[in-house]
Amino acid sequence: MSLTIETEGATTLLCRRHFGLTPERVFAAHTEPDLLRRWLTGPEGWTMSVCDSDPRPGGQGRFVWERDNERLAMTMVFEALEPPHRIIHREDWEATPETARAWIETLFEPDGTGTAMTMRMVYPSSEARDEALASGMADGMEESYARIDALC
Repeated sequence: MSLTIETEGATTLLCRRHFGLTPERVFAAHTEPDLLRRWLTGPEGWTMSVCDSDPRPGGQGRFVWERDNERLAMTMVFEALEPPHRIIHREDWEATPETARAWIETLFEPDGTGTAMTMRMVYPSSEARDEALASGMADGMEESYARIDALC
């Protein structure tokens, strides 16, 4: 199943996707550095050169992606984790820290054939949310998510 993204209110994106794995495996794919490095590479041609993840309340993470002469970097702070069903974290994209911050709650629920993921991304303004949506993030997210079922 492919990723769906819709707007909710003025500042929120609601993302949904189904995975053919248990919540435990999908949760692990979202928190364990060895697994993250293997699937969270975005669109074709990008590589992940830095993958740090400390999945505990207050733990931090940092991801860096590179392609040709381009570089994208994101830091994160885990606010809460309830394995294997819920992650709350904050993301900050280094290139645009004032507008690219998002508070994200991700839920992983069993649905009989795998896991239904629901991710609520809250931005500081409608402009920041719309900028994120216009950036092509959906394509990169889906290309990455498509790798999870094959990976785990």
